[in-house]
Amino acid sequence: MNEKLSHAKEFELLFKEALVNMKETFRTELLALTGIAAFYGWLFLHRTYVPLPLVYYVGPAFVFTCGIRALALVVRLYKITQYLRKIEEHEFGKHAALPGWERFLTSEGTWPIVSLAALLWITMFGLTVYASSKLASAAPAVAPAPAPLVFPTNAPVPTPASPFSPPNPASSFVPTNVP
Repeated sequence: MNEKLSHAKEFELLFKEALVNMKETFRTELLALTGIAAFYGWLFLHRTYVPLPLVYYVGPAFVFTCGIRALALVVRLYKITQYLRKIEEHEFGKHAALPGWERFLTSEGTWPIVSLAALLWITMFGLTVYASSKLASAAPAVAPAPAPLVFPTNAPVPTPASPFSPPNPASSFVPTNVP
């Protein structure tokens, strides 16, 4: 790489990384919503075959894991935007009429967006815990295994004929109309 890194190039690269992090955050939210919908759909259809009550709590664990991933992405995004603000301050000056996008967002406040995302994750986690506890308490007993096939004790157990055994004359076909 022969090209010298400048603030403009660094800003461009970090801004692209911030956009990728935002996209991944939205994908994580979508993954969590579709994942728990699929899980609870499966659980509803197969509730008589759930072997352990702990299975009902896979949904909250999944949402919690997705929430941790989203939090890690947001923390990384926050660090990137802090550095982008410093680059903007260096390039545009402290009191510029046009401060730069990141400094403009800071002056407007980003807390409503972050608060809404946090509320979404807390609500999703709370709803999955509630749904799981209700499903676990209302779970039917596990379906009993089917009874084994039992032959009467006085009847012989049928055995398949071997292809090498001699033919049984009682079961042989003998034509009756042959002269």
